[in-house]
Amino acid sequence: MSAPLLYPAPRHLVQSGGTCAVPTSRTISDAPASVIDTIPTLKLVASNAGWIRCVTDPASVKEPGDEAYRLDVRTDGVRIAARSEKGVRWALITLAQLIRQFPAQLPCLVIDDAPLFAERGFMLDISRDRIPTMSSLRELVDCMSLCKLNHLQLYTEHAFAYKGHEAVWRAADPITPEEMREIDAYASARGIALTANQNSFGHFERWLRHPGYAALGETDTPWIKREWSNHYFEPATLCPLDPRSIALVEGLFEQLFPLCSGRYANIGGDEPFDLGRGRSKDECARIGAGRVFSEYLTKVVRAAQRLGKQPQFWCDPHPNEDDGMPRDVVALVWDYEFDCDFATRLAHHHLPYVEPTRQPRSRMYRRQSPRRTRYAQHRVGRLRTPATVATHTCGHGRWCAGVVVWRRRVCQRGARSAGLRVDPPRRMDCGPRQCR
Repeated sequence: MSAPLLYPAPRHLVQSGGTCAVPTSRTISDAPASVIDTIPTLKLVASNAGWIRCVTDPASVKEPGDEAYRLDVRTDGVRIAARSEKGVRWALITLAQLIRQFPAQLPCLVIDDAPLFAERGFMLDISRDRIPTMSSLRELVDCMSLCKLNHLQLYTEHAFAYKGHEAVWRAADPITPEEMREIDAYASARGIALTANQNSFGHFERWLRHPGYAALGETDTPWIKREWSNHYFEPATLCPLDPRSIALVEGLFEQLFPLCSGRYANIGGDEPFDLGRGRSKDECARIGAGRVFSEYLTKVVRAAQRLGKQPQFWCDPHPNEDDGMPRDVVALVWDYEFDCDFATRLAHHHLPYVEPTRQPRSRMYRRQSPRRTRYAQHRVGRLRTPATVATHTCGHGRWCAGVVVWRRRVCQRGARSAGLRVDPPRRMDCGPRQCR
């Protein structure tokens, strides 16, 4: 019998010899109904004396953390011990992978496992790509659950149907409030928290091009960034000195944030390229662009906190902020390039996430850099994004090979064995969402 190939690879796996016959009816006892109903690949049936027996017993779990579990495959059945319902879920997903690889006879073994990061996230850009259908979003959530991820963000600029701002999203076929509630409930039932995401400073070009919002911009005319090979920019950054900017952002938060049950909220803040080129030029020269950025984003942070969320913001490769940023905000530390001194950058932030490079997939998906995972024990979590900046694609078949951060190792062969799509990439059935 071949060695099990699991994705992500568990911390400890010991084969004990012998096999366990897989029954046609897979009964389970003492597992939460909410878990049983959301792992359809196992086709579980609740029973008082199940083939799978679950127990919540911290003393039987060796690995640390609330999500740790022990999976013990014996000749007479399967035993699962976990510290919480989350641990039971991840143990059952591991079992589903084993049954897919060994459909008739499972190898007897003991697995002790727990995630490296407490927060294991994926962010899908729904603003600069086609907007996915609800069926695509549900499929994405199911795939994330199989990867043992627990944090989902839908990156939003103009792709949510904000009441009173129809001019901005009318032609975009946006996600509606009802759809956001639906995907939040679907994700929550599978152990995944939907995190609100709305940019609040830069990347506002789809708003500022409309006459009703143009006056909020830092600049009012397009410009060329010479150092970026003459890259063309249209006005895209809110003026940080205009009180109407924070009023607009706070109004958007009030509509979106209550629909997402995750405790975080991503307020963006990345790439405000216009900052200091227009209306705030004199103030930036007087006190520094970093201070202007931090003072504005602090107002955004407090607006998010008033709505009960812990804010996250993008810490750019060319950091925009100065030392005035609040200490209680999570920094999403990212870079354009594959080789980056993350250790130095992470040391400057109190609650950092690691967000890998956004380089094209030839570099982005080959392996996880030990340089990044070396400092994982000191980070709040990790958020993987597709390579939208470089490639502007939104297929979610390909990212499975690079997204899993439960353990340090990434094994494509194990991913395929577990039934996850790795290669070739595939586009989502997304927008215009006539198939909604």
